[in-house]
Amino acid sequence: SSYDKMIEFLGNHESKQSKEVWKYLQAFLAHAGILGSLVFKKGNPEKTKIVTDFLISELELNEDSPIRERGGRNFLEHIEVFEIYVANRTDDRAIIQMVFNDRKGFDYLKSNRYYYKRTLILDEMVFAYQNQEYINELELKPIADEIKRIFKNSDIARKRMNIIER
Repeated sequence: SSYDKMIEFLGNHESKQSKEVWKYLQAFLAHAGILGSLVFKKGNPEKTKIVTDFLISELELNEDSPIRERGGRNFLEHIEVFEIYVANRTDDRAIIQMVFNDRKGFDYLKSNRYYYKRTLILDEMVFAYQNQEYINELELKPIADEIKRIFKNSDIARKRMNIIER
């Protein structure tokens, strides 16, 4: 999975700060967002309620599932947010992306009024991101665990459906 590949790159000192880490993070959050939008559809609830209810039931999901979170995905996918950020940062206190081993380095960054675009805090597996309007932190492991659980449940549901069809 893209999450596992990201972890692999993060585990290597030479690739920890590479752009590949951010590519895999983006892919992971995009896949989680697609899965979340398939299950928790927006739009006309009457048309989608039957499918949504079926998927939620079969995959044993609930309303506070981590795959519902789309802020991190939106932040990485909407390039105009990035362009605005870069255009408005003319000082030397702007950091585009950085991986920290722990929160201590990240807290130093924040306490000294550095502006950061996106950071990863490894020991917590937290993606922290900021733009002009907000600062947010997103725990990645619960999303990865939920996706693994969903795929396990989807195999069980698929087998159950095959038994019903026969």
